[in-house]
Amino acid sequence: MDGKNNGILKNTVRLLGCVDREHRAIIESKVEKLGVHRTQHMIIMYLARHDGAAQNELARAFDVSSSAVTSSIKKLEAAGLIERTKKPGDERINCLSLTAEGREMVERSRRLFRTVDEAMFAGFTAEEIDRITDYLTRLKINLKEYAAAELRDGPDASGDSRGARSEADGTKEARK
Repeated sequence: MDGKNNGILKNTVRLLGCVDREHRAIIESKVEKLGVHRTQHMIIMYLARHDGAAQNELARAFDVSSSAVTSSIKKLEAAGLIERTKKPGDERINCLSLTAEGREMVERSRRLFRTVDEAMFAGFTAEEIDRITDYLTRLKINLKEYAAAELRDGPDASGDSRGARSEADGTKEARK
């Protein structure tokens, strides 16, 4: 890749990161105004999709220990946003569900997310949004393929796992 294209790639990757950070910062600011912390909000949104989830399931979903979510669960329960019940047949397991107030917070959150997303795409046509979606999907696929090749083959000397191995060993074709 020549220097000009390399500069374009660097700028594009930087912009992708900037957009992600700006979007995340706005969302987190709005979530704070709902009166819950980020982790608590993530729990509420998870429970909106997985009603009755066990506390240990929540910990697995967020890749943390059960004790790490306990504090947030207690605060959400005290705020009247979730309720804990024992799993029928296994009193050791706490199942979590949203209360009516918790479901209302989910709806407010979804409206908030929609508003931020609409602001982000203001001035774009549906066709332009479709193209962006296609491009981002391709980027995601490319990264997944690259990561899989890194795991499978390890990086070559240049650090590019997509590079060619010798045709004699027949294990990988050159990609240009």
